[in-house]
Amino acid sequence: MTADEVTTALLELHEPKIDFTVSNLDRSNARTNGFYRFGAPGQHEIFLYGKNFTTDDALFWTAMHEYAHHIMVTERGATGTRSHTNAFWAVLHELAGIAEAKGLYTNPAKAEGMAAVNTNLTDLIRQSGELLKSIGRALIEAQTTCKKAGVRFEDYVMRDLKQTLPWATMCMKAAGYDLPAELGEENIKMVAAIKSGEERAAVVDSLEGELSPHQIKAARAAVNKPEDVAARLELERKRLAHTIANLSDRLEEVEAALENVRGKGSENAGDWA
Repeated sequence: MTADEVTTALLELHEPKIDFTVSNLDRSNARTNGFYRFGAPGQHEIFLYGKNFTTDDALFWTAMHEYAHHIMVTERGATGTRSHTNAFWAVLHELAGIAEAKGLYTNPAKAEGMAAVNTNLTDLIRQSGELLKSIGRALIEAQTTCKKAGVRFEDYVMRDLKQTLPWATMCMKAAGYDLPAELGEENIKMVAAIKSGEERAAVVDSLEGELSPHQIKAARAAVNKPEDVAARLELERKRLAHTIANLSDRLEEVEAALENVRGKGSENAGDWA
């Protein structure tokens, strides 16, 4: 694909608020396939190392990756200090889904030779979910047995099983909620942490559909994030004030401890004569 063809294809995926340029460089790069540059007024550039790619699909994936950076910077308020956030991956996956629907990009799972590999991995992921739920059921049984015996279940988890309580709680919730094993271990962890049964069901439906976990997390974050700028700033102000108060208290403790250490040092100065 030429730079003009890439630009045209990207514009089919999303209409940008600020224009950008694409440069398909006639060379390779061992460290990266492309990059996005911004900063100076009007500077919004996507660069692709053309000789890194053997197929248009591979090149276009990198183009979408850099275009997602452009969208994050020009429309979502990204500063560039941390570029590959959950919100970034959600944007990229949305672009890839649109590109696949429009015939501009091939889903890797549908590529030649991937069918058997995909089936094997899907089955292994299901098994990981089943194992997690089985552990959860065993932990529930252990909790019941500990309660009958009048001993601490928490102590059993931490000292005998040598595991953490959050891990045990997550496994038990996965079993108690009877989450679909097909979600796999990682997604079950995410869903098990959701308190609302209605929201859990909605997330499970989304995971069983076309959305990626990153898209789901970004959507949930957007719902829980105040739309009003003043409200967001007030939350940030409270968070900073709390942090500053904690740091001030800690500073006083350190200064007192330091003064105490210095005082003892003066008293014992002659011990080494």
